[in-house]
Amino acid sequence: MLLRLRWVMIIGPATFCFAMAQQENWPVIQPDQARLVLTLGNLGQPTLGVQAFPERGIVLTLTERGSLQQWTAAQLYGVHVSETNPAWYLDIPSQLTAAKPCPDYQVILGAIDGKLYIVRLSEGKILGSSEGHPSPIRALSNCGSPWIASGGEDGQVVVWDWTSLKPRAKWAAHRDWISALALDERAKQLASAGYDGTICLWHLENGQKLREFPLYPAQKSPPSDAVVTPPIVVCLAFSPDGKLLAGGSLDGNIRLWDVTSGGLLHILTGHSSQVTSLVFHPAGQILVTASRDRTIRLWNVVNGQLLRVLDGHQSWVMALALVERGTRLVSASMDGTLRIWDLRAPPK
Repeated sequence: MLLRLRWVMIIGPATFCFAMAQQENWPVIQPDQARLVLTLGNLGQPTLGVQAFPERGIVLTLTERGSLQQWTAAQLYGVHVSETNPAWYLDIPSQLTAAKPCPDYQVILGAIDGKLYIVRLSEGKILGSSEGHPSPIRALSNCGSPWIASGGEDGQVVVWDWTSLKPRAKWAAHRDWISALALDERAKQLASAGYDGTICLWHLENGQKLREFPLYPAQKSPPSDAVVTPPIVVCLAFSPDGKLLAGGSLDGNIRLWDVTSGGLLHILTGHSSQVTSLVFHPAGQILVTASRDRTIRLWNVVNGQLLRVLDGHQSWVMALALVERGTRLVSASMDGTLRIWDLRAPPK
């Protein structure tokens, strides 16, 4: 039996304090008191993603044109922040569509040309590329050891050994573009979502379909506005213990499923526009979501309760990353800023 993260929730007047059990040694956070502590500008272009490398104390922002900027821990704390943080460019002959961090300070990129690229950031160069899709790549899973999965406009999933960029498995997963992927390496499972309106769970190594996840509670019809704004899931994430799957969709809702049973546990409503990014806190009970409605929201996944709305960005919030052992949240927006939010209680 795998020992996973355990929470103690202490409820006081108007506050929710989430503290890890002693043996886990996670810092205490109070998501209902999360607040903006720093705004960094000069992103230059709309951001494709925010990649955190905790072991180096670095956050990387990446644009679809291959422009990268590094942000050090000192900068994220407001120390020695220069007026400019120059970008450097990758010589990739295609527009980028997806990016995921991998070990050894490397990043995997998906592109319009259907290729996967691997970049070693310490050297600032492309180590290799490999063609896996006949059409643009539209989704990448999180990076395992050594797995990563890509999904394309062709509806195909390709599972790669990212260390060699050699494909290990490939199968037809959806009848339309694949919009999101998430990998649970320990269980050897891959979740996928597509523009055909389905969310599926697959065996990672052979592509066996394990189940589909429902979009609505059993014996309930879709709401009348679902035809106008279909609940196409465009971002996916497994909880740290692999027991939950979260999916954010075009209709602004977030769905939480039980991975083992496939049951729909909660539909989290609050965002007024497309959900663009979501990330579980490493301790497991908090989900952070971003949206084109310019807000970030923090949720308790046990009961589906909204804990906090973070306002401040002036345009779509496109990407999220948790740093400093889950005590700080980094968000990147189309407004050209990187914002840092503290999830701990304010100092007295």
